[in-house]
Amino acid sequence: ILTGTSGDFLKPDGDRLDYVERTGVATLIKEELAKGMRPIKCKKPYYDINIVTLDQELDLMIINCYLPCNSRNKESGDRFRDAMNELNNIISEAREKSPKRGLKILAMGDLNYCILGHKNDKKRTNLLRHTLEHIGGTYHVPDIPTHRSRAWENSDSYLDGIITEDGIKLDKLEILDEE
Repeated sequence: ILTGTSGDFLKPDGDRLDYVERTGVATLIKEELAKGMRPIKCKKPYYDINIVTLDQELDLMIINCYLPCNSRNKESGDRFRDAMNELNNIISEAREKSPKRGLKILAMGDLNYCILGHKNDKKRTNLLRHTLEHIGGTYHVPDIPTHRSRAWENSDSYLDGIITEDGIKLDKLEILDEE
């Protein structure tokens, strides 16, 4: 099952995605998990969020992210802050709606936060740290950089990652496209 926020869609032949450069994300979920899937509406297209039922006692909130980039100006910082605040609010609301069921959080994608390149950006770092604490999780990045700047020669970044809530075991993090 394909869910998403960008407005792109599968064509009837099923082989090609109609693609126009837009902000948004798409998530592929196995059909068995998608049967009881509950999509979560977001204000902005930074997230594709779905809750899937794993068993009678446990749900998993899958958050696919494409967070605003750091353009080193106030506007991009405000967009990142607003996106992180929206994410924290969505998680809080979901937890309040299902206090008796277990709900684990898994957030992944282009978080546009590099543990090396943004470490001096205190606002962005504090926003991510607050979200990690809110989730009760760990931030994982792959072994190899996931972004190579076209503007800055020899500038590699770790902008993509996964946040797993405590209790979720991450066996492997593999980059599918190393280009």
